[in-house]
Amino acid sequence: MLSLSLRCGLLFSGVLICLAGCGTLPECSPESAVTVEAASEEPESLDLNLLKDSTLGGAPGESLPSYWPMYPLGVIGEVEPVYFEPFDEPFFARVDTGAETSSIDARDIKEFERDGKKWVSFYVEHPDTGERSLFECPVKRRLRIKRALQDERRVAVDLVVHIGKEVVKGEFTLSDRDDFEYPVLLGRNILSGLALVDVSRSNTLK
Repeated sequence: MLSLSLRCGLLFSGVLICLAGCGTLPECSPESAVTVEAASEEPESLDLNLLKDSTLGGAPGESLPSYWPMYPLGVIGEVEPVYFEPFDEPFFARVDTGAETSSIDARDIKEFERDGKKWVSFYVEHPDTGERSLFECPVKRRLRIKRALQDERRVAVDLVVHIGKEVVKGEFTLSDRDDFEYPVLLGRNILSGLALVDVSRSNTLK
């Protein structure tokens, strides 16, 4: 029979052999967050003297930088000629980036129904030639325009307007613009993505 001291020695040796064969399991740790910095592809900032309403500032007559990003109409002025069929002569429009919706001087505005839908008829008169043309259009929506003395409700329709080389179909509100210098107002709904405005210029389009 093995002595007590010998048995204890053999038992201790077996434990060491077992631990050596099993090895040690690696610890599971969460993946460390990796931040990848993409190389900036933006060009160096250019001093374009831009105003908040996307208007190009600068002194009157100042030449535009050659690297100016081109919109379809480029940079236009505060007042520009626009064409509405069937008129041959242009209407001079006030270009206003502060106005959300465009507007046209309309007279004898009458709403009616056609095929169960709301329509509107109105006359547009050329301020210089006196030529009048009757328009009949589906009502697109009705708007409430905030005015200083009293809010005004207007009907909006889609009209086709020729601006320079571009032909655009956009929303115009119908209103009596007799108190305004220009019969047409071009707002952001027409200008957005089409042109930038330099208020020091006018009549840049043909």
